Amino acid sequence: RERIFRPVAEPIQPAEQPMPPTEVGVPANDQTATSSSTNAQDQGNVSATVSYRGRPLDEVRFSQNVLESMSGQHREELSADIRKYAKMAKESPEYIAAWLQTALLKKAIEDYEGSRDIWVYVALARPHEATAFLNLGDLYTNYLKDYASAEKNYQSAIKAEPKNAMGYLGLSDLYIFFYKEKEVRAETVLKQGIAANPNDANLQKALARLYERNSK
Repeated sequence: RERIFRPVAEPIQPAEQPMPPTEVGVPANDQTATSSSTNAQDQGNVSATVSYRGRPLDEVRFSQNVLESMSGQHREELSADIRKYAKMAKESPEYIAAWLQTALLKKAIEDYEGSRDIWVYVALARPHEATAFLNLGDLYTNYLKDYASAEKNYQSAIKAEPKNAMGYLGLSDLYIFFYKEKEVRAETVLKQGIAANPNDANLQKALARLYERNSK
């Protein structure tokens, strides 16, 4: 069962199944966004110092799989929603929810490049918030299968919000279920998460499951 990260700052309950990974931050050769400053602290706003350089926000690119499996009416509705939220993002660049919703809608039609571009941009504009990094972690783990990038993004999510358990859970799941050559790191990650969030039951359960798994 995959984890879904929503474009609002609300707690998301972790699933019992592994959490997907994705890359954090902007790769050295990524031109999705440029910025003269990475210090974005306005609540709910995208930093005005960051410029978006990704695929067109209002571009609608259905995958072949979606074209074959989704009804025409549903495709029309998703297309309209993408254009609506993209228009909001372009007209009010400081409105972060519009950017995040556009990215989620593009992911729904399997335009992973389009959603990635938006999340990389938001991550650069809002480096002190975990939402974009967590979404990138999910994208790179479950869809793009780029585990090194997933690892970087989960690490960035943890750095941005040490009190957000989702970063630790995502990174540990990445190591346990996907990035097998680094599986031994999962225990350390979960212990670090518990140290930062001593009352989080999900982290404690994840560590208990790991011990049970390793004892078999």
